[in-house]
Amino acid sequence: MQRAAATASTEAALRGLFDHAGMFPPAQKPLADALADAAGFPRSLARPGIVGADLVLPWSQWSNLTTATLDKAGFRGTCKVALVGLDLAALPAAIAVVSTAPPRIRVVSLEASFEGAPAPESWPSAPSGIQLFLEPKWMPNQWTATAAEALCRNLRERGFGLKVRCAGPTAVDAKALAAIVRAATDAGIPVKATQGLHHPVATTQHPHGFVALTAAVRLRQALGARFDDIEACLAAPSAAAFDLRDGIRWGHHHVAADRLAALPSFAIGSCSLTEPDDDLAACYGAPGGPA
Repeated sequence: MQRAAATASTEAALRGLFDHAGMFPPAQKPLADALADAAGFPRSLARPGIVGADLVLPWSQWSNLTTATLDKAGFRGTCKVALVGLDLAALPAAIAVVSTAPPRIRVVSLEASFEGAPAPESWPSAPSGIQLFLEPKWMPNQWTATAAEALCRNLRERGFGLKVRCAGPTAVDAKALAAIVRAATDAGIPVKATQGLHHPVATTQHPHGFVALTAAVRLRQALGARFDDIEACLAAPSAAAFDLRDGIRWGHHHVAADRLAALPSFAIGSCSLTEPDDDLAACYGAPGGPA
């Protein structure tokens, strides 16, 4: 009941948006501390419904996540886990291992990276109830429209989603991110972005904003080619440009709340949920308040 109430009190466009990656830099917390944070989110966040996966867990730490670990950290109920740090060759073994997870540990995604251009026919099939994501270790200049479209077609055929980084050595720039949004949404595949999405719109230190990116993805998913202002949407200078009261609106483009649930999934990995939660409160007030 607590989780349902948390979701209902959060704007539809933000529900389940953030996967909690507190074990990763710069937070880099131990497993027990990251779980304790997740246990407290229903009380500590103004918009607790922003939580998607309760924990982003490195594959190397999988054996340390047990029912006893959850209990010791004060985590009650089922823990939704995004399992990361895999390479493509390790996916089949990981799929087999997580299929025997305890009932209170629910793996919602397995996320692997690759370099080059592996043959899609070698990719494993997605298991029921678990979303597979692939992250190309590409530099921005490799994300041409043609390359992005070809990759997303292959991902769709194999039941995978696309994962990209917005900070770090393989961070996408604005041009690459626009090409990715266009290709992935047109292919109808799930999208996950991680690292560097700390604020609603771009800043000097963080060149991509999470509300701006969410709007670009959702508007293109819902409206297709009728919405082609992706670059301008991503570059919006103020959070006030976006209205979250009924779905998401930017300028004259709008997706109503009741349409969002039918769209392919979109998620953001973040080491801190307090930071985006605080920014949302500063920009939009209480959930459901003035935009």
